[in-house]
Amino acid sequence: MPVYEYQGYNRHGKSIKGVIDAPGSAAAKNKLRQQGIYISSLTQITASRKEKTTSSLQINPFKPRVNKNDLAIFLRQLATLLNAGLPLLRSLNIVTEQMKNSPLKKVLIQIKERINEGASFSTALEEHPHIFNQTITSMIKAGENSGTLELVMERLADMTEQQLELTRKVQSALAYPLLLLAAGISVIFFLMGYIVPKITKIFFDLKHALPLPTTILIAISHLFQHYWWLLFGAILLCFIGLYKYSTTTRGKRKLDQLKFKLPLLGSLYAKIAIARFARTLGTLINNHVALTTGLQIVKGAINNDIFTDAILLMQQKITRGETMADAMQQSQIFPAPVVQMVSAGEQSGKLGDMLLKIAHSYENEISSRLVVITSLLEPIMILLLGGLVGFVVLAVLLPIFEMSHLVK
Repeated sequence: MPVYEYQGYNRHGKSIKGVIDAPGSAAAKNKLRQQGIYISSLTQITASRKEKTTSSLQINPFKPRVNKNDLAIFLRQLATLLNAGLPLLRSLNIVTEQMKNSPLKKVLIQIKERINEGASFSTALEEHPHIFNQTITSMIKAGENSGTLELVMERLADMTEQQLELTRKVQSALAYPLLLLAAGISVIFFLMGYIVPKITKIFFDLKHALPLPTTILIAISHLFQHYWWLLFGAILLCFIGLYKYSTTTRGKRKLDQLKFKLPLLGSLYAKIAIARFARTLGTLINNHVALTTGLQIVKGAINNDIFTDAILLMQQKITRGETMADAMQQSQIFPAPVVQMVSAGEQSGKLGDMLLKIAHSYENEISSRLVVITSLLEPIMILLLGGLVGFVVLAVLLPIFEMSHLVK
């Protein structure tokens, strides 16, 4: 069925645009009129245009991103409809009609057209890798081949929601300390650039030797007041230099190693990476994806060179007929309990289930660790900011106390 891109106005006169599928342009116009949309332009999206759009999406760094929450909702709705016994195309139609105009809706309409043209669901998804990653497409392909698409979609929706929940927990745990840090830095800049210069001007007029803390405060305030552009430039250059360094092979590897060594956050990062590794690989294996293929997919899902080396070692060991547990032990990344559980899973023939148990255990541990980290970061930030403000107050009060002694 052809897909049309339209622009127009709704009943309230608000400009609106989107995409719609219909047998022809007249049917598309009628469909839009029934929705209360007055059309100003209607253009069919041709196959060549779609291919061009897909190509540009792959190379354009400013391409519209699909919200992960929207993707999780789509997967859950589609899984629910398929489990209710509805055909794939009808399920996609229902989900698309309920969806607001968004980049995901436009892509789903194109996917429906590709399925109508005879392509499989997984093939249609593979044309949009910026939205549907290799994990999703591989699982759906395995579900199509085994005739268990509805079961695969259910597991895929579960996995996506669990990963999204884990991401939200990390973000919410770090939000308050980061807010405190931003507020503290803003206060320090305000004090140094505006308040302190006005107060210290009085001390200069007295022409009296100042205490060391006051001298340091005046020097820092002078730097903030007259060379703030230099400070911002230095910070910006540091960020640019760090980004450039991270794009090199050596730089990325060093930074990936550093992530595991960060105080408080290093162990948390390692647990998150292991949980994602176990959750993704376990879900793939339980959906009849070969172990070596699953490892290849997971390697792309975890963007860390240290984990990539460990996964490459596993692939080599498994290709030679060795066990995955032996390779994990040699990588020295995975803790002993994880290696033992994987070994038990391989021996019992339930490796996928065992990996999911590892993921569940680590996700619970991450939740507990986040509570501890948050409880530690908050007082640390408060003490740090309190110390800075205390230094400013001390540097201002010391000359005042000295002047009071001179008066006596």
